[in-house]
Amino acid sequence: MGLRIGTLGHKEQKALGIHHGVLIQAVYPGPAAFIGLHSGMAILSINQQRVDSPEQFAQLVKGLPANTPISMRVRSHHESLFVVITLPG
Repeated sequence: MGLRIGTLGHKEQKALGIHHGVLIQAVYPGPAAFIGLHSGMAILSINQQRVDSPEQFAQLVKGLPANTPISMRVRSHHESLFVVITLPG
């Protein structure tokens, strides 16, 4: 996917106005960069499954099919967006 994910701390939760998710710490060339994700954003859900920890995020991503559009709910500032990402095969 091209992301480094971290825990969403209280400071980030307050700044983004949310109570769950994982923090995007870095974006590398790949699918995530292609759709415009950037560091400082939070990922709230993948395929309508709530994300609460980096470990859970890794497990969810591991089970996703390649070459299939995947929906993700992300948060940037005080706006939530649904984006679609396709993982390479």
